[in-house]
Amino acid sequence: MKTKEEYVLFLLKNYIAINADQKKCDNSFVPMGGLVRDLKHVDKALDLMDSYSRRIINDIYLDGMSWMDAAEKNYVSHSTISRARKKALKTIISYFEQQLG
Repeated sequence: MKTKEEYVLFLLKNYIAINADQKKCDNSFVPMGGLVRDLKHVDKALDLMDSYSRRIINDIYLDGMSWMDAAEKNYVSHSTISRARKKALKTIISYFEQQLG
């Protein structure tokens, strides 16, 4: 079994693909249905984040930027991106823990 952080990273890395298959999941019984539900939790957790953390997650995971490209785009250092990413992941994991028990 994956750790919570590994699972959240999996969801973020596959965000676009999972959303693209959402209609298939909603219309039939497929194992991916749970992923779509969990992705909705990710969306809600992203809504709770400050705009900077949300932007970093969007840049890295949804737009596929490298950490260095995200740092350059946001005029910050690689370590600042790392801290923002860690903070955002903690927020998402915390939200999952509250929602899923």
